[in-house]
Amino acid sequence: MRKSIWLTLIILPLCLSGQEARLPTYDALKTYIAQLYEGKNYQEAADVLERVIDQYPDHVEENTYNLTAMCIHLEDYERAFDALKYAHDRGVWFGLNAFSSEFFRPLRKHDRYPVFMKRNDKFFRRAQQAARSDVIVELPANHSTRQSYPLFIALHGGGETAAAFRDVWRSITLNNSFIIAYVQSSQVVSMRGYTWKNLDKTREDILTAYNKVMQIYNVSPGRVFIGGFSSGGYGALAMLAEQTFPIQGFVTLNPIRPDILHSAAIKTLAELGVRGVTLTTQTDPHFDEHRKMAQEFDSQGLFHRLLIAPDAGPWLPLDFQETLDKALSFVLGYPVRF
Repeated sequence: MRKSIWLTLIILPLCLSGQEARLPTYDALKTYIAQLYEGKNYQEAADVLERVIDQYPDHVEENTYNLTAMCIHLEDYERAFDALKYAHDRGVWFGLNAFSSEFFRPLRKHDRYPVFMKRNDKFFRRAQQAARSDVIVELPANHSTRQSYPLFIALHGGGETAAAFRDVWRSITLNNSFIIAYVQSSQVVSMRGYTWKNLDKTREDILTAYNKVMQIYNVSPGRVFIGGFSSGGYGALAMLAEQTFPIQGFVTLNPIRPDILHSAAIKTLAELGVRGVTLTTQTDPHFDEHRKMAQEFDSQGLFHRLLIAPDAGPWLPLDFQETLDKALSFVLGYPVRF
């Protein structure tokens, strides 16, 4: 089974299973609402969500968001905003891009939308003021304080956390041979997720984590590597281009290319002997940019491999851990066949 590291804010469940009469668990509720949604029974789905919403205080965000979606299908926009107000009244707010799609256009045109967004933005600003960067350090198996190890700085994707990313960005080589620093961004994007969009904040968060690790742990000189997924790939490539601190190699998955990774920066990286691997998928929206970037790496003489998983979409490729092992061997300078 594929593991997703593309953690969206809310997922309207689409998997179907048996109907639960009393909906004793949240999973049972999701399954039942999914059945109604698939059958286009939006009225009944909205009625059920309204009746039971108080029974699931830990899932107010999901339930009110899904209730709002049902109300849009019903063109009952007052009811939709009542649901969103219910969430706000309980301290629950919604991510920056939660209502940006075409589906939510009727809400954005409604008279109540500016009031809703003003209150939502207040929640966001409060969360951003309280947010702090952090780093989770994982030491290699059989770690010894008398031995030095290469350092890999791993950056979570947009809408994710370092703790969740730690569970998926793993491999035998990475976990046995590297000190791993899973850096937590301080840039809030939702109640449960963070991003790396602001370059200045990204630099500050990563540099703080790097300095902390270098002060505490025995890192091999000249053996610092960086990588990440999507928005985290942006942060990794930005730090690489700037050489904010000496970075010898990179491994990114479906990265967003930063503007500062231009031809002159790539040439400098090639002269420094940097090596890298870009993992991508044919369905990723940045796939064409990944191919163009790989061509620029080649033309500037940077040692690089572009690895394409044809059907992975926003998921981890099925052989991700094996591929990550090979990518790490490549950036370490060992002979490897992809």
